[in-house]
Amino acid sequence: MPGTVLVMVTRLYPREQMFVVPHAVRRGEQKRLYVQPSRKVPISSWDYTSPSQIQHAYDLGRTDGEDFLAHLPRLMETASHIA
Repeated sequence: MPGTVLVMVTRLYPREQMFVVPHAVRRGEQKRLYVQPSRKVPISSWDYTSPSQIQHAYDLGRTDGEDFLAHLPRLMETASHIA
């Protein structure tokens, strides 16, 4: 489906924390907005035996989410210029 798609990943990759990639689809073009954590997530799964790690993962997601919202206008502007 054409349009802008948000892709949230849970691992770190050797890219910017947030970036836009054009992707051809059957009926047009998507602009995929990738967002990755700002640092390694401190837990590999929802391990309920480590509640402090779950809290750290939640706090990281909350902080990164706020950062994402602050950068969203710039990211959408970038996406609008990608062919």
